[in-house]
Amino acid sequence: DAIFPEAEPDGPDVTVRVTLSAPSPVPANDRCEDAVDVSAGGTFAGTLVGARADYEPPMCSTRTLADVAYRFTLAGTSDVELRVDPALNLVVAADCGALRATHLACRRGWASLGSLPAGTYHVLVGVA
Repeated sequence: DAIFPEAEPDGPDVTVRVTLSAPSPVPANDRCEDAVDVSAGGTFAGTLVGARADYEPPMCSTRTLADVAYRFTLAGTSDVELRVDPALNLVVAADCGALRATHLACRRGWASLGSLPAGTYHVLVGVA
């Protein structure tokens, strides 16, 4: 049996304000096939507003990420350091479509990968 408090008929008034607006557009780099190329290095601005959870979580997470995608290509073996806001999750994978099988890093805020072989890598940044 549940116990509910008795409502007071002369209790305080309640006001509810609702604002409706069009949904935020999905970021251009929401999916891996539209990833922003960051191969040149540097600082890149983006947004997670409107981002969708497009991919299954990697082994290091139990939840999908509302994420945006970046990619970089290495011509030869290199050390790579990636930094994002400390509150954000960062996943680096060799194949964006197979995160569980190919993720190389799954961290909050940053990742440092030493002696990464030549190839193309995907980076998903998001909020779990």
